[in-house]
Amino acid sequence: MASARRRTMIIIFALVLATALGGLAGYLLTPERPATAEEFDAGGPPPPEAAETVRRLLSGDRAERDSALSPEVRELVGAAATLPPGTKLVLDADGWSGDASPYASATATVTLPGQAPRRVVFGFERADGLWRLLFEEEL
Repeated sequence: MASARRRTMIIIFALVLATALGGLAGYLLTPERPATAEEFDAGGPPPPEAAETVRRLLSGDRAERDSALSPEVRELVGAAATLPPGTKLVLDADGWSGDASPYASATATVTLPGQAPRRVVFGFERADGLWRLLFEEEL
């Protein structure tokens, strides 16, 4: 009886040890690990290129407006999509996140003429040296 109990304990210990070692091996062998809190840049000022993207988005010139959009968004909304004259888009001074990759986000306030301001987050994609608008989502 004691030997069956001992065998069971050894099997349980071996399974726990194998699980722990497998998890450790998976962590050590993963080429990209998740960012630590110190590496995550949340809440910085937007780069001048992002502000320029917003300026181009409000332009009356179609080609300039299109240059502010990612190709996917341009294809989705088409050439007819324009913001009404008088629209204000203001990026938050401390709402930029994500300089380390080709994707970033920024919080902002959008005010359409005659409407209350809305809080949004803009998603940006860096392409051809420019930040281009990828999405907008209401907060």
